[in-house]
Amino acid sequence: HPGKVILVGHSMAGLIISQVAENMPSKISKLVYVSGYLPQNLSSLQSIAAEDKQSMVGSIMHFSADGSSVSLKKDVLPKAICDDCSPEFKDILVKYHKAEPLAPFAQKLTLTKSNFGSIPKYYISTSKDNAVGYELQQSMIKRNGTIKKVYELPTSHLPFITMPGEVINILKSLE
Repeated sequence: HPGKVILVGHSMAGLIISQVAENMPSKISKLVYVSGYLPQNLSSLQSIAAEDKQSMVGSIMHFSADGSSVSLKKDVLPKAICDDCSPEFKDILVKYHKAEPLAPFAQKLTLTKSNFGSIPKYYISTSKDNAVGYELQQSMIKRNGTIKKVYELPTSHLPFITMPGEVINILKSLE
């Protein structure tokens, strides 16, 4: 893309947009975290998630026999991820849930003030989140110290499913 872009990262993708911003800051105009992990230098998903006392995810993880991937127990997946979703969407969530590789969970990010720190950041916080707990979200925002604006939605982990209009309006307001 020839110009700058706004990167939006939900959940674990918060780590991805952070590292992309570090690697190519001249291409990024804004970072938006949607109930996303907001890392610091040398943190990993595993180290950040270990702080989360509200998340249900850790207790419902099912590791593959060889230890290379993890999935979530399907009987409690909807409560952990989208307790406020419609029954139909909960069925879809369970039906299409797939295991994820474990290696990226421990990968440490290298982030600098001159690159990652120079990009304006926004956060869409989800106050009824059972996956990335609200208290952890607030802690990451405070620890980062450079979030330009925090928006709060009274939803579970998937606000773009339960309140899509509000999420779209927030994103449009950043342009």
